[in-house]
Amino acid sequence: MEEVLQVYQRPYDATHPVVALDETRKQLVSETRQPYVDKKGDRYYDYEYKREGVATLYMISKPLAPNGRSCSKRSSQPKAGQR
Repeated sequence: MEEVLQVYQRPYDATHPVVALDETRKQLVSETRQPYVDKKGDRYYDYEYKREGVATLYMISKPLAPNGRSCSKRSSQPKAGQR
């Protein structure tokens, strides 16, 4: 682990950039019922939902770059019947 941490101590070199990759999965859901609106106009949502699949999110960054920019990409495998 110490060897990995030493990589982040190096000075920035554009010819050999240090790249970090992060990945997460998020569940996609949709509402199954219309929200209830009371007399004041406040909306109330039911806890019931329909599962719409899973999306995998990737984030790639150059932590040592002077501008500190990152690039993110969404990736999912849509199933039949999904939009």
